[in-house]
Amino acid sequence: MTYNPKIHHRRSIRLKGYDYSQKGLYFITICVKNRTCLFGNITNGKMNLNDAGKMIKNQWLVLPERFNKKLWQRNYWEHIIRNDAEYHRISNYIIENPENWSTDKFNPDNPE
Repeated sequence: MTYNPKIHHRRSIRLKGYDYSQKGLYFITICVKNRTCLFGNITNGKMNLNDAGKMIKNQWLVLPERFNKKLWQRNYWEHIIRNDAEYHRISNYIIENPENWSTDKFNPDNPE
């Protein structure tokens, strides 16, 4: 697709005056190309990591060169966690989200 500034525009969500080099908490969601389940499967509401998923969990800072899959989704969504309430809300989402996978519209095994 050719770049078209009328429809392809990104705005920064960076907070003015915020020091991004300071310590902080980061919630990162990895959504792969075509929403392929590269890191494992969800069974009975629990995430079962495969070898790639275990590697990501244990070595998330640096991906080895041999892992040559496309990981970044275009037009990703990012959010700054600003307080304890948001942190707890997002933590609960991470913990509870696998339980919803069986009915998720992006689950390739969901007949809907």
